[in-house]
Amino acid sequence: MNFFLLTVIALGINEIDGLQCGPKSKLGSCYCATHYDSNYDLKLECPSMFPWKRRLVMKTFKEKDGHLLEISCDDLASKEDIISNVKDIDIGNIPHLRINNCPLTETFGEIIENVDGDKNKVQSLSVMFTKYEDETLNGTHFVGLRNLVNLTLNHNSIKVVEEDFFIHLPNLEVLHLNNNPGMKLHPQTLQKVPKLKLLQMANSKISVLSEEIFKNLAVLRKLNLHNNKLEIVPAGIFSDLKSLIELNLSNNKIDSVPTGIFDGLESLQKLNLNNNPIMALPEYMFDINKKLQKFSFVNFQLQNATFLSLPSTLFQNLPIKKIHFEKVKIERLPEQFLSGCLHLETLIVKSCSIEILPIDLFEDSKDVQKIDFSGNNIAMLPSSIFKGLLKLQELNLHANRLAMLDANQFQELISLSYIKLSKNQLNNISELKFHEGIKEIDFSHNHLQCQNSLFGTQSRLKNLQIINLSHNRIGSFENCFNEDLEDLKMLDLKYNRITGDLSFKYFLKYNLSKVDLSNNQIKKIYFPSSVIKEKRRKNGENPLEVLLSNNPITCDCFATELKQHLEGKANIQQKNTLHQSISIEFHNFPCSNVTFDQLNCYYLNEECTDKCACSFNRYKKEVSVNCSHKNMQKLPTSIPNFEEETSIRLILSHNNITSADFSSLKKESLSKVTHLDLSFNAITQFNQSNLPASIKLLHLNNNKITKFNQSTVDYFKHLTNYSETSLRLSDNLYECSCASLELYELVRSRYASMADFDNIHFSCQSGNVFPISAEKEEICSNIPQILRLSLPIIIVSATSFVLLILLMRFQERIEIWLFAQSWTRLFLSEDLIDKDKKYDAFISYSHYDSEYVENILWKELETPSNTKDPAYKCKVHTRDFIPGEMIPDQIIDSVHESRRTIIVLSEEYVKADWTKMEFKEAHKHSINDKRQRLILLVHGEVPSTDAMDKDLRAYVKLNAFIHTGDKEFWNKIRKSLPRQKKHETGNSESATTDVNI
Repeated sequence: MNFFLLTVIALGINEIDGLQCGPKSKLGSCYCATHYDSNYDLKLECPSMFPWKRRLVMKTFKEKDGHLLEISCDDLASKEDIISNVKDIDIGNIPHLRINNCPLTETFGEIIENVDGDKNKVQSLSVMFTKYEDETLNGTHFVGLRNLVNLTLNHNSIKVVEEDFFIHLPNLEVLHLNNNPGMKLHPQTLQKVPKLKLLQMANSKISVLSEEIFKNLAVLRKLNLHNNKLEIVPAGIFSDLKSLIELNLSNNKIDSVPTGIFDGLESLQKLNLNNNPIMALPEYMFDINKKLQKFSFVNFQLQNATFLSLPSTLFQNLPIKKIHFEKVKIERLPEQFLSGCLHLETLIVKSCSIEILPIDLFEDSKDVQKIDFSGNNIAMLPSSIFKGLLKLQELNLHANRLAMLDANQFQELISLSYIKLSKNQLNNISELKFHEGIKEIDFSHNHLQCQNSLFGTQSRLKNLQIINLSHNRIGSFENCFNEDLEDLKMLDLKYNRITGDLSFKYFLKYNLSKVDLSNNQIKKIYFPSSVIKEKRRKNGENPLEVLLSNNPITCDCFATELKQHLEGKANIQQKNTLHQSISIEFHNFPCSNVTFDQLNCYYLNEECTDKCACSFNRYKKEVSVNCSHKNMQKLPTSIPNFEEETSIRLILSHNNITSADFSSLKKESLSKVTHLDLSFNAITQFNQSNLPASIKLLHLNNNKITKFNQSTVDYFKHLTNYSETSLRLSDNLYECSCASLELYELVRSRYASMADFDNIHFSCQSGNVFPISAEKEEICSNIPQILRLSLPIIIVSATSFVLLILLMRFQERIEIWLFAQSWTRLFLSEDLIDKDKKYDAFISYSHYDSEYVENILWKELETPSNTKDPAYKCKVHTRDFIPGEMIPDQIIDSVHESRRTIIVLSEEYVKADWTKMEFKEAHKHSINDKRQRLILLVHGEVPSTDAMDKDLRAYVKLNAFIHTGDKEFWNKIRKSLPRQKKHETGNSESATTDVNI
């Protein structure tokens, strides 16, 4: 029953280095696995005798000086479970044993014996979280472990350590008794382990220690009594600890230190008194401790109510290297506080309410490297207090009341690399002299302003890398810093009063990696074109981070590059966008909801022209000259000459301009105009002379123009050759005459570039005629009556004889020539023009509509059900296209050899590529022939216009189609088809394209 845990681990192997699992991965009743790596050599999981209970886990690990056996038990494990599972297993000698959360056996030695090991060879034992069944841990459990060197008994709820607790461990050197709350020790219990070198008794709520507790521990080197409840330390308790180097008494309740308490600690080097309510320290407290190097008294948990009086003899003539007081109210530092401290390297007197420092404080401590007087009430520094400190590297005077410093205060500190003077009351530091080796300066939370050079001209700070000037009163910093800051990496200016404009070019003077300008009053940031080139030249690809959050940036043209960078939207025409090696952080960016079109800068009145308002948009690189609503009677006297690579948007709408003759303005001044708005004026004449040929927008709508000359119409044709051009000509007074035929043809052929084409009309006697739906005869019909009667007579009488002869002899050549002339089409019938066309109609449709086309439409047109209706010869792709030939070529041929092209429009038709090509070719053919050759049928619902070609969208918008469900459908389509030609029916070859050909 007391075979503790392990009879445990019997691994059926004689030598630990050759551990192997048995057949079926089992050793005895335990399941095992070998895993020769850093985790473990061999692992056994042993089930309990009850299937519902948890397993016992055993592992072996390789250590530098042998193997370690670790045994871990589940909360439900009992000694019976352990014994029954390991009784047939052997391991061999184990120098290190670790037991966690297991039941207590009679001795720990029997565990080693049950795994075929020698308990006299065990060097270290760790027992934690022991479960007690019928007895508590005591000295008998260590019988046979006389060579044990290292013992850990943490977290075992040990209440009493009796006198004979360690009697069987005469060679013990390391003892850990941590985390045993309420533990009490017999005064002579540690005398049984005279070889002890390290003793840990922390976190155990020990309230009383006997004066004899450490007797006979002459070789003890480290003693840790941290976080207990000690109130009194007996006077002679440490008298025998001649070899003690380190003593930790922190986090106790010690309020007084007896005189001579440390006299027996001849070798003491490190003492920790942190978090004790000590009110006074005795004179000559360390008089015997001539090896003391580190002293710490920090009250993180409590602030003593009264001031601590420090004796001037406390550290005198000691080889002390580090002194640390923090959050301890100290009345003053004595004049001779560091007398004889020749080896002092670090002095920290932090948050101790000190007001005055002795002038000669460091007279004997010239080797000091770090000084920290932060968090005190020092209002003045003696001018020579740091004199001769040639090795001083760090100086911290944060959170004092310094308002002024002597100019030479830091001049001799040739090794100083870091100085912190933040949270003081400094107004000016320009007279201070620093050595060039300084690398980091912190003057944040002061009252600094910057009129000229912040650091003056007395210091050459070529090695300075970090400057913190946050939370000051700096209004402008462009002249704050010396040009010699060659190695500056970080500049912190957040929470200042920086106002107005900031040029990004300023940061390129230095090799910066981070600039913090957040929470200032910066309104504009300039990004000159040289930023990218200069950034790459100086820093290569090293990133520069700029913090700009919470600045009231003005949302004008100068915010363009900043908005682009923050939103990741770079205009392809914008050459000045920031390089990827520059990152910007800007929380609460004021222009987040402002569009790029709204980011404009306005010129002064004298920089613009006439009464106009001029603005510049950097995103579009465009100047807007807005002269609208100014009651102007004529064009501006001039167009301002703005910077290169800038286009001009000239807005002259809603005025009283009567003549738009640009020949009076200089051509070079107009060359940058890309947008011209002359709408809503009283213009009767328009002369495009000197206007650029690549203008993108021209609005002449809502004027009083009656006609355009031929050169103007040609100009419009040229403009509309580009799909992005916007031309508006509606709501004018165009005359109804043959002189308007060119305009009529322009509207008919280029309406896709005219957003207002459906409102363009001619003022005829019969009313307004809209070219998009009217025949040209309705426009050109006002020929004088006498001319209309006499012209045929004159032509017939004068030329009939000659023409008769010529027609008979050169009939074929004359026909070819006549058909090549557009004017002859006015006098020739369609039958004559189309006499060589093979088909009456080419039917273009999607294969999704094939059932309707091939079973109804096509058959009814070629073989009408009513014999009185005309029959038409049709071309459809399923019948007439020649397999193997190029489909695009057959589409073009089909359109050109047919008198009409019938489009069967549906949702599927709009999505298909081949059908789009058929429509475009038919539309082009109609425009070139100046005849209506397109018949648009809608089968089903009218498709959405979103995906349509712009020309097809125009047809649908004008309702220029016939619906197949119309009651008059067959009458309407026959009227749209050409007059019937005599031909054979029923043998037509068919061809039509479809999306799936």
